Amino acid sequence: MKISPIQDRLDFIERNLDKNKEKNIIIDLWCGTGLLSKEIYDKFKISVMWIDLDESNILLALKNNPSGQYIMADINDTSIPFADTIICSEVLEHLEKTEIILEKIHKQLKEEGKLLITIPNGYWPWELFENQPLEIIRDFIAEKPFYQKLFFWLRKILHAQAKDSLNSWIGSRHLQRFTLKIIEENLNNAGFYISSRENISFLANLLMFRLLKEKFPIIHTVDQFFSKKIPFFFASGWGIVAKKRNVTR
Repeated sequence: MKISPIQDRLDFIERNLDKNKEKNIIIDLWCGTGLLSKEIYDKFKISVMWIDLDESNILLALKNNPSGQYIMADINDTSIPFADTIICSEVLEHLEKTEIILEKIHKQLKEEGKLLITIPNGYWPWELFENQPLEIIRDFIAEKPFYQKLFFWLRKILHAQAKDSLNSWIGSRHLQRFTLKIIEENLNNAGFYISSRENISFLANLLMFRLLKEKFPIIHTVDQFFSKKIPFFFASGWGIVAKKRNVTR
């Protein structure tokens, strides 16, 4: 079994994706390198439309998956079709005005559409023990070329670069640190309700485990087992299915 570097997110998306490829329009919003969409296509032959404002992201995504479709635009651009499913994976924590973006997504979804979100728990354990310390280090080396080179070299030899981000060397800053209460309030205010939610990871995304799980898939399997047993506030990452509140449940 081949384990993707984003296997936990991919598993969640696959479980909640309608695979009727003839009629569904699926959008991967702020697609990064297009890794998630590429793996969905490779496994199910479902084409996912990429939306991104950054031309560099789109070019890299096309290089990774030449069969992909893309639009370089904002989410509510008139050139974007109304979607059955919008995937927003590891995106919201990088945005300043979450509710405004969610309102735009709400307008772009069909009435029976759904929003698939993956986000990190802002207060446990990957965010606290890896991402926050890394952001402190990145701030420290920002204007220190020697330390930058050392940092980049260490990430390279450890194969610790992000596989799904154009900023693979340094990562992208988290501007939001979510709790379930905060993301639920943001969704409610934007016109959504949470249809379902689940833990999608526990410890396997911490660097020491992440470097090993591609060679030893059992690490992913064990992490998935425990992530389903622990309380929500102990998980490193969550998967959320949100639907428009004006749809009859």
